[in-house]
Amino acid sequence: MLKIGLIDANEKASQQYAGMASSVVSGWLKWEADQAGVSFVPASQADVVLLVFAGALDWLAECSSYLRKHGVEVSARKRGNKPYIIAGGPCDAIPFTVLSVADAVTVGEAYRFVRLLLPMLKTASIADVRRWVVEYPHAIERSQVERLKRDESRPWLLADEAPKLASPDVFVDWSAPPVRSDDKVVRVIAEKGCHCKCLFCATTYRQTHKQNADEQGVLNTLEVLKQQGERVQLVSNDPMALPYFRRISTRLDSQSFTIWEIADDGNRRAIIRSGVGIARFGVEGISERIRKAFAKPIDNDALLGVLTELHANKINTHMFFIVGAPGEDAQDWQDFRMFYDRLARSIKNNICRVKFTTFVNTPPAPLARFVPNLTYEREMADLRKWIAGNAASRHVMYVRGRGGKSHIANVAEQLAISTSAATQLTSSRTAFDLTPTESDAQRAIWEVVDWPISTLKRWKMADLYGRRMGMLDTTVAGSL
Repeated sequence: MLKIGLIDANEKASQQYAGMASSVVSGWLKWEADQAGVSFVPASQADVVLLVFAGALDWLAECSSYLRKHGVEVSARKRGNKPYIIAGGPCDAIPFTVLSVADAVTVGEAYRFVRLLLPMLKTASIADVRRWVVEYPHAIERSQVERLKRDESRPWLLADEAPKLASPDVFVDWSAPPVRSDDKVVRVIAEKGCHCKCLFCATTYRQTHKQNADEQGVLNTLEVLKQQGERVQLVSNDPMALPYFRRISTRLDSQSFTIWEIADDGNRRAIIRSGVGIARFGVEGISERIRKAFAKPIDNDALLGVLTELHANKINTHMFFIVGAPGEDAQDWQDFRMFYDRLARSIKNNICRVKFTTFVNTPPAPLARFVPNLTYEREMADLRKWIAGNAASRHVMYVRGRGGKSHIANVAEQLAISTSAATQLTSSRTAFDLTPTESDAQRAIWEVVDWPISTLKRWKMADLYGRRMGMLDTTVAGSL
């Protein structure tokens, strides 16, 4: 019988939750193992290891670190066939990067994969598992990508059109029980994917949007957990978009929303009635122009109105803005300064947190096509100085995004290229167009997965963004 281990590479597992399951995925995997009558062993003693990480950014750094902590060799070549590492989650968008460390990656939801794998361990060999993964339609084995040749001058492309090695598994077991992670929050699965079509976000393009059709079942579960005194969170990219959101009486723990939904008067009143301590939502573009190009338009006047109402009702806010977007220019930063100045003079109580998230070209989102330069880094530094001298407020907190060094590492990770190559891309005068033609788009390394929204459609969506931003005529396109 093959022995199986679990490594949770998420941040909270590194401290008081060391060696435990800190994420909703690892909590679910523990439940699945119990159902199958399988017990996890320490990863260093396992034949097969399930590697859990909640995101795609920093995958190499975080997962390599946790593998070493658990006594597992990082290099696939040095490790040989033991243990056999299987990764899953958002990292399926960067299969070449993941498979430089892991032996296999699941694509999309992994309910069926796990339920077939666990009983197989009782009689199978590692060779049997490897062959099964190769044949499984919703997973990719390292051997399948090792034989694919890259374009010599543009290594983010394959030499030939990308073969479709797997498609996302869209099956979701809505009947799976709520998962209590080690951060003491109970997660109830309400939604997978997202109803938005944000050009910069991979979520919509990785998986088909689905909502739990058992509305009353979700509401009943929330009510029971509320009566038990539990901290509760819905697994959803935007709970406000759920048709029953306004019927929820349970106070939700630290949920995030989209600007589309929180700008709705009825939704906002529901948030105020719930007594939530903080409303977190993505505004995305730093200027009205960028938000329009992102297809998430909201003008500064309307945004200030939303914030003023929430703070008048003693609700803290946490806004996310994307900096370093393709085509972003000095005028966009000036627009943001004007907004920030008005914000600092408007908020009279509680805390409004303004957080910058640095744009990364994450596949398979349409804007994975463009790699912006590092101009934003200087603009961020200048903004901080400007705030201190012009718009300082004890009610508004500014949190800057990632700097150039980590940003270059992220670009390298998303494209499975060297950091020196990523440095060249981010050193261009303007955004670098990775796939200037349709045929280039078909050869992008992330297209080895047959994503729900076609390669051509995503390429055209990026083209529309480039035209809205007036950048396609000046975008750098070429080889390293």
